[in-house]
Amino acid sequence: MGSIGPCNTQHYSGVATMVSEQTTRAPARTFTDDEKASFFAAFERLGSIRLAAEELGFKPMTCRHWVTLAGIDVKVAQRARRTEYFRLRADAVPRKEAARQVGLNIRTAVDWDQGIRHADNRRVLPDGRIIDYNKTVTVLSDSHIRLTPAKLKPINSRYLSLVDREAIRDLSATGMSIRSIAATLRRAPSTISREIIRNRQNNLTYLPYAAQRAAAARRPRPREAKLVTEEGLRQFVQEKLQIRWSPEQICQALVKHYPTDKDMRVVPETIYQALYMQARGGLRRAVQEALRSGRTRRKPQKTESARRPRFRDPMVMIADRPPEIEDRAVPGHWESQCLCQAVLSIGISAGSW
Repeated sequence: MGSIGPCNTQHYSGVATMVSEQTTRAPARTFTDDEKASFFAAFERLGSIRLAAEELGFKPMTCRHWVTLAGIDVKVAQRARRTEYFRLRADAVPRKEAARQVGLNIRTAVDWDQGIRHADNRRVLPDGRIIDYNKTVTVLSDSHIRLTPAKLKPINSRYLSLVDREAIRDLSATGMSIRSIAATLRRAPSTISREIIRNRQNNLTYLPYAAQRAAAARRPRPREAKLVTEEGLRQFVQEKLQIRWSPEQICQALVKHYPTDKDMRVVPETIYQALYMQARGGLRRAVQEALRSGRTRRKPQKTESARRPRFRDPMVMIADRPPEIEDRAVPGHWESQCLCQAVLSIGISAGSW
């Protein structure tokens, strides 16, 4: 390989200078206090970060950062804008004019007048119908899938399932003894005996489906929620929610402030159920607005199989690599560390020429 002369060196250095000048980022714009004050005035008047930013020619993300640093709750501002809109409508102000005064899109104003709510790219109509705009849903045919009702699904191997109860009926019909049935199902004889006596019909016949339904009916243990019965605990939780504490922080604070009082104990799930489930209330409906997420309903979590994969192709373990990659004859079979070291050595050699 030939050496690089002085002319080539000057050429490469000039190209490097041009590339560095092109890749240099422009300096960030500095906003004055007057410009920020004008934005907050427009935001208070319009009630929308986007509309205020467009009116002044600022970037919405920059303006949203200012609002966050100022400690302004955007959701509270949106609720205030909604209240102001309905006040104007009650005063016989036309829809278009009321939407303009509060900085509202006319389509959103129409939905508000019709009682339509928006949630997760969906429109919830007043009659309960939901219009979903998600166009990427894949509908699978479930004609070959047998759905099992919730009461018939097995809970745990500790409890008898519907399959076990069907086996008990079939084996007892053949004349097998209770001990033989228990040995076949790998259960205690007392479990089989108690199951037959407890769930048999009035005519002394044992029906597996009826036994399963009877066992499911005895399963619930209804009781009042702890936040309903414990006044001091409920008051503590309400106070912390109003200052924007999360349920996890509240549970940890209870242990710290009441180390010996076992009645002042609660888990985060109890607080979430008290907020989201009206049947297990205990906290006022207005306290739901104190949650950081601002949701009034729980967000369903996807199962592991329904989550979006991290990579397009499934990952392959190192132990499952084919044997032909051990000789590293193909550059794609090299480790990334070897490739980096090769590039680094080439760069050092080129710089020393």
